[in-house]
Amino acid sequence: MTNLSRICTTRHYVQSFHPAEPVTGALAHKIAREFAERAWPDSEVLIATHIDAAHIHTHFLVNAVCYETGKMLRQGPSTLRTLRPLSDKLCMKYGLSVLPKEQRKESSMGMSAREYRSAAKGESWKFQLMNTVDLCMRSAKTRTEFINEMERRGYQVPCLCE
Repeated sequence: MTNLSRICTTRHYVQSFHPAEPVTGALAHKIAREFAERAWPDSEVLIATHIDAAHIHTHFLVNAVCYETGKMLRQGPSTLRTLRPLSDKLCMKYGLSVLPKEQRKESSMGMSAREYRSAAKGESWKFQLMNTVDLCMRSAKTRTEFINEMERRGYQVPCLCE
């Protein structure tokens, strides 16, 4: 008896939204489906949208081998530069914000592959800190309330103004 199985090489991409962005899981998934259909029309794509983190985000696992032709999907260092405008266009279509061009360059150059993977999994201490600061800033009406909220969440906030 012969057991045939398909060997699958995948590429992994993440599309994420800021925690303050007014996006639902259903809308994020709808955008992700449209994105995948346009970005990889000849590839099999697994789309998984997460709503259980501080920020809604979608993972794309793209089969790098076309199931019909057997040809490899060609992806390289410039792939994100070509995919980002498509993602931006879809986000704007649904009334969501996109990063300004100057912020894109800073964020992509300032994050290592390890930091990016941690952020995508919701395990980045930097992103957790930024989210906590953002949350506390929105709920606090005074500086003292902000410090108390941060300390309640386990952070120490030194007072540098006295």
